[in-house]
Amino acid sequence: MKNFLQLLSLVLVFSSCNQEFYYYQLVELGSVDIVVDNNSAISKNIDLQVEYDFWGDNGVSNLWIFNNSDNIIYIKHDECHLIKNDVVSDYYDNNTHSTSSSINEGVSYKRSNLYVNNSNTPINALASVLSATASSGYTESSSISKKDKLVLMIPPKSKRVIPGYILHGYRFWDCDIDPTPNRKKSREGNGLNFSKEDSPLKFRFYITYSFDEDFKSKNVFESSAYVKSISNWAKSAFLIEKSYKQCKDDTWPKNRTIAPNHSPMNFYIKYNGSSVTDH
Repeated sequence: MKNFLQLLSLVLVFSSCNQEFYYYQLVELGSVDIVVDNNSAISKNIDLQVEYDFWGDNGVSNLWIFNNSDNIIYIKHDECHLIKNDVVSDYYDNNTHSTSSSINEGVSYKRSNLYVNNSNTPINALASVLSATASSGYTESSSISKKDKLVLMIPPKSKRVIPGYILHGYRFWDCDIDPTPNRKKSREGNGLNFSKEDSPLKFRFYITYSFDEDFKSKNVFESSAYVKSISNWAKSAFLIEKSYKQCKDDTWPKNRTIAPNHSPMNFYIKYNGSSVTDH
């Protein structure tokens, strides 16, 4: 019995050593020309309204472009840019992209769980995916190759999305910020504030458009933002469980994981506690 208890203690010690502890860095953005309206971050001129939702792991820079006018607007895709700290990235990708699909007859399926992005929650939620192993039969497959369009048309009073890049792929580090705070210390006070002048990350959006397809006359839409604060959080403080009823007549409420700091002008960086010594 004594040997068994000693063995059990060793197993528990090694299990705790192998556990991965994740933390979240909250990044809040400021802007003079992007405002939050009805849970959307918006910038606009007389012709266009551009909507952003930066919330996501490492930040999201997709552009939802709405045509406010009564005429067709043409976006010059290869003259649309994300400019981070004065370094230009093109929204237009000249590479050829291939997508393939296949039909397998005689397939056995097994379920596995992955973290995937779920638009119904402000942070990643567990979902199930299927992985297949062929047991017999044959396979038919097809492939489609395509390139980004150089010119994107937006009909009047409609919008389209231009997929973007992540905003920042690693944790902001500073000696004055505790990288592994407990729940009590997880707050915006465990961080730093910045002005537009001393911000570690400034970025601009540059969109070229016209009312004629040949772009004999061009217009430019610009907007900008900057990191105004960063703070580190324990997972138990960054994410909380909340009960809700999907329909008001439901008998039992359901639980949902939410991030109280969710905002279209915020994003987060999830990082492993074991990596905090890597500066």
